Amino acid sequence: MQNNKQHFLEHPEVRLHFENIFPLIIEESDRGAILIAASQVDLALEKALKRIAPLDISSGKLKNILDYSGPLGTFSSRISIAYFFRVINKKVMEAINTLRGLRNTVAHAPKSFSLQEHQDRLTNLYNLGSGVPIGVHQWALDGLMTDTITKLLKVPDPNSPDDKKIFSEAQEVIEYISGRDDLLEMLNNKLPKWKLGLGTALMCGVIFAGADKVFSTLNSKNGDQTECD
Repeated sequence: MQNNKQHFLEHPEVRLHFENIFPLIIEESDRGAILIAASQVDLALEKALKRIAPLDISSGKLKNILDYSGPLGTFSSRISIAYFFRVINKKVMEAINTLRGLRNTVAHAPKSFSLQEHQDRLTNLYNLGSGVPIGVHQWALDGLMTDTITKLLKVPDPNSPDDKKIFSEAQEVIEYISGRDDLLEMLNNKLPKWKLGLGTALMCGVIFAGADKVFSTLNSKNGDQTECD
């Protein structure tokens, strides 16, 4: 899992995901988080298909193909064609389809939609290979705890005249959280969105890596094949 994380984190598009999209996912409602995640994976598929498109296709034709009314304008069609051209493998296709299914559930669900009620589907969403679900869970848990501890260490003590903080070290924060059922419940409710955000990053990384591989293969077989704008 560690090697996979490092590989995906090195891709420029994945870095952008962590800078711009990941913070949105973890701060959104569960409903909004699913919609953002699905939109980002759909966009990643669109970028992947543009990358492997033939050189001689016009920008207008490509736009028509990828527009919503075009043959590759839907999330479902992009998943299928990406699998057909080996940008993604079957495992990744199934994972993306799980995300698509969750998006469809959200579209017809009440505003009270909760990821806690869809834990199995969430796990399937980032089940991209052996050991990945366990790795994502630990990655998300570590990140959430680090983020929470960092924020609580900055909280000033209202009874201190010299801007002293309530907590002086991380262990104090951990002990405080451990004794607060309300905080533990809050963290438990936040954890699924952290998993979703990280799983989405991995999913996008797989898509971009697959597109790069297909592009390289096409480029090696066809000297005039270049990246499509």
